Amino acid sequence: MLKTLVNLTATLFRLVKHPANKYWKRNRVFQYCGHFYGRRRNVYSVAIRSLWKAWEHAQSGRVSHRRNVGTLWSSRIGAAAEELGVRGGYFPFVHGLARASIALDRKLRQLCRIRKASYKCLPEDQR
Repeated sequence: MLKTLVNLTATLFRLVKHPANKYWKRNRVFQYCGHFYGRRRNVYSVAIRSLWKAWEHAQSGRVSHRRNVGTLWSSRIGAAAEELGVRGGYFPFVHGLARASIALDRKLRQLCRIRKASYKCLPEDQR
């Protein structure tokens, strides 16, 4: 009997034709647009367009931020590697680590910038 009730409930939920109340949908959009200026925060049609555009900018900003941070890490690690005596900077340093079978990701390679003494114990042939 319980199985029949569960199946019946699922069927009844599928028969709901109307969506949630429009007020709550619009209210959520206005909450997201609360910091916008002028009609971009008060008029729904303008607010929804502005919100989509803001989300697009935020997404592209996250991608470019990741790219910028990666470049910054590479340049910092390269500069620290040159201080340790590796000629050529970042890529020869990474290639030398791979030749010496030392697997370090970028975050661990940051140690060469922070704690130079820990990197002085790396094999000489990798430098």
